[in-house]
Amino acid sequence: MKFLNRLKEIFLYEMTIDDPSHKIRTQVRKDNCKFALVWSIAQIIYWVFCTFMSFRVYRFTLCRNIYIAAFILSLVTLILALILVPRFPRLMAFTKVLTCATIMGGGLLIAWVLLQHNINTIMIFASVLLIPTLFFSNTLTSIILVLLDIIAASILMRHGLDHQVYVQCLSDMTIFATIGITLGHFVNKARFERYVFAESAVQLAELQTRYAYYDQMTGFKNRRAYSELIEEYENNMPGYCFAVMMDIDGLKSTNDILGHEAGDELIVGATECISSGFNNIETAYRLGGDEFCVIITDKDTDVEECLSKVKTECAKWQGKYIHGISLSYGCASTDEFSDISLILNNADKRMYEAKSRYYASSGL
Repeated sequence: MKFLNRLKEIFLYEMTIDDPSHKIRTQVRKDNCKFALVWSIAQIIYWVFCTFMSFRVYRFTLCRNIYIAAFILSLVTLILALILVPRFPRLMAFTKVLTCATIMGGGLLIAWVLLQHNINTIMIFASVLLIPTLFFSNTLTSIILVLLDIIAASILMRHGLDHQVYVQCLSDMTIFATIGITLGHFVNKARFERYVFAESAVQLAELQTRYAYYDQMTGFKNRRAYSELIEEYENNMPGYCFAVMMDIDGLKSTNDILGHEAGDELIVGATECISSGFNNIETAYRLGGDEFCVIITDKDTDVEECLSKVKTECAKWQGKYIHGISLSYGCASTDEFSDISLILNNADKRMYEAKSRYYASSGL
């Protein structure tokens, strides 16, 4: 198993990360698309030049039909990379195949034609086997691609060439194939690792932000995030602000009677009910052990409807230790107060008044 994993790491770059990640593969795909775009433009320029030269130089004249066919394929590749692949990413694989087929196929046919006339083709072999291996995103694909190319070359050039020239051509191809695969391996692996590193850095930054500004038990934002928001509102108060302060009823007695696991379950359950009632609003905060705050700046939000939904969710909530949750809450808004401190203080005061009424009526 270790041997197979090692082979995967070498040939497929399946690194030991939890998520070789849709994001990383998407980035590699985008990079490949840019490569196909740039290389197809370069090919078009090259094939147009070769076609022009075919009317002036004998060795180019021999391959004129190949230049024209390769130009058409390069143009198709350009259209795919420029227009279709960004909309339909699955076409990237076909674009890669078409690009490499144009390079390798055109190179092989040109080499075959020129070798029939004893014209040196060493640079054609180099481009045919070096360039595509830098394009594919893993070494296994490059090896398969190069082997197919060498097999095709050995069949094409088997007849009509002197045995010594034939052996020399295959030897050159093997040398360039080895160089191409080696270069491609390190270039593409470094590229993949760069994306892995970049994605890991993004994930680490997101994790640090989450630890800094989010409560780990509930997933709500924490008091630090709350304090920064209030400081912002003190300097730049929004046109509309509605604050709801909420507190879990009976948390202390739950901890005393059923234990802290039950108390934690009560806190998490209250979070779920608040989140559901306010449609997973981002401005929900856990301020302390059992105290929460929701701040709304969208005037179209029906807060009374949200609170009604929270009550319904609390009443039907079922846990391992707890069945049903009670929340006391108090509200205040810019309809009454213009200052954020007054809004929060009055919401908090009304919440404690509601809590006192709950304890008085329940006898706790």
